[in-house]
Amino acid sequence: MIARIDRNFGNLQKVTFTVNESEGFQNTPDIYPTAGNPGRPDRSFSDRKVELADTVNLTPNLAYHASFEVDSNIIDTISLHGDSELPAQLGSCGVGGEFFPALRFRGYVGLGSSRRSYLRNAFKAYDFDNELIFHNGGHTWTVVSCTKVVKFSTLELDSPSGSFSFNDRITGLPGINNTGDGFATFLLGQARRAEATDQFQPA
Repeated sequence: MIARIDRNFGNLQKVTFTVNESEGFQNTPDIYPTAGNPGRPDRSFSDRKVELADTVNLTPNLAYHASFEVDSNIIDTISLHGDSELPAQLGSCGVGGEFFPALRFRGYVGLGSSRRSYLRNAFKAYDFDNELIFHNGGHTWTVVSCTKVVKFSTLELDSPSGSFSFNDRITGLPGINNTGDGFATFLLGQARRAEATDQFQPA
């Protein structure tokens, strides 16, 4: 959505009000139509911008322009708002989170989304600009001041419900390469690498 309003106050002043707003959604095709889908989770996008500008002709040679702008951008993972606590349902004790754990088996397509798939980034900026424009013959002099305040919050979870990798070493025959199986190692419960992210509030 784009909206703009221009209003003239006599011949010396003009006020402009502008609003821009857009919403978006990103859906990645599922590899598995289950909670263990290894594809990236769905995300929503939101962009908003509001601007108020005022231009005044103080004299025939002197003009003043001021503008105030607020810009907001949010990227959000849809499933961050779930409450299913899948790790506990799967029997993964000691790991919090609400999502399916990332399970990676050597030689197979894994389960659960990849690392850093779950995020929420929020950006907001405030701009206040002033311009004083002076015309003198063939010359134009401009004095500008700009003030900007930026607020950025991020919640980017590396492995919110745990990440487990399984290789074929402990299930292979001694001294013989390529005889083990990553999924068999998973069934035995011996992870080559395990990690989890514990961050509940945006940084």
